[in-house]
Amino acid sequence: FRGGFAAALRGVAGSFMQSDGGRTPGEGFCGFKAGLSGPAGGVVGYSRTAYGRDGAASAPLIGFDMGGTSTDELSVAALDAGSAAACWRRSSQGRCALVERSGASSLTVSAESVLSGSSVRYVSVAALDSQAAVACYRDDANGGASTCGRLLRGSGGISAPLGSLVVYPGSTTTHSVARLDPYAAVACYDSS
Repeated sequence: FRGGFAAALRGVAGSFMQSDGGRTPGEGFCGFKAGLSGPAGGVVGYSRTAYGRDGAASAPLIGFDMGGTSTDELSVAALDAGSAAACWRRSSQGRCALVERSGASSLTVSAESVLSGSSVRYVSVAALDSQAAVACYRDDANGGASTCGRLLRGSGGISAPLGSLVVYPGSTTTHSVARLDPYAAVACYDSS
């Protein structure tokens, strides 16, 4: 496994993220530490990798979580060094919340806001800046259309989408969204 990475990335210094959110060189990486699991490995690991311990931005990062414990789809985007927007699907509703670090090893989660009250699948979220994010999803109540909405961070957490935009009116599946700048994002989806 490590040999494949070493051969493909010759001359590139790199490290692997472990389930505790820490990083290790390839020589110290082993399978049982591989999966990002739970809030400590996911949100804290994402934000520390993207923004470092001091909060200074160091590198863009895309986080991916398969879900499976309490949700069947989850997407997390680091807003800054201590917080992230998390969006997921539960009981077919899309929901979002603000997750913030409150101490060295604790997280707090704001009240949930409803991304969409209708049947939602394939949720993806990307931070635009420390105060805003965009979430994209398949809206089954609208024929499976690819739909995106802007979320704002407030004192109570993450807002419900401020309006929504149908990106593709036909039936779609998997979604991914990424920030281009503080006012724009690119949404990708499968319409096959």
